[in-house]
Amino acid sequence: SWSEELAKAEGDGDESQAPTSTNATRYTTILTEADFQGWLARLEGAELFAFDTETTSLDYMEAQLVGVSFAIEPFEAAYLPFGHDYLGAPQQLDRDKVLTALKPMLEDPGKAKLGQNLKYDMS
Repeated sequence: SWSEELAKAEGDGDESQAPTSTNATRYTTILTEADFQGWLARLEGAELFAFDTETTSLDYMEAQLVGVSFAIEPFEAAYLPFGHDYLGAPQQLDRDKVLTALKPMLEDPGKAKLGQNLKYDMS
C-alpha cells in the first residue's frame, strides 16, 4: 500500500535514523558600519544574491520598512535592522544611509538578484 511505501521511504520513525546536517550555518545581524560595508562589498561582487525586506505591516500602504536581509551562499545570511524600536533594541545603522548605499545595486538591471515576496517589496 502507499502508506507502507511511505513508511519505508521515511524510515521506521526511529530517531537514530534521522538525517543529520553537515552544513554549518552562519547567520548574522549587521549592526556596525564595518559589517555593513563588508556585506555590501560581498553583494556587489556576488554573481547572484537574494534579499528580503521586513516591514511593520502586511498592508504595503501602512507598512514601514524596518530592515532587510541578504543571502549569497546556502546556509549563510545577514539581517540588517534599521527601524526596530522596542525596549532593548540594539543600536542600528541609519535607515537613509543604508538605503542610499543599497539603491544603485538594487536598481542595477545588470545585477542578478532574487527577491523574497518581491511583488510586495516593489509596491
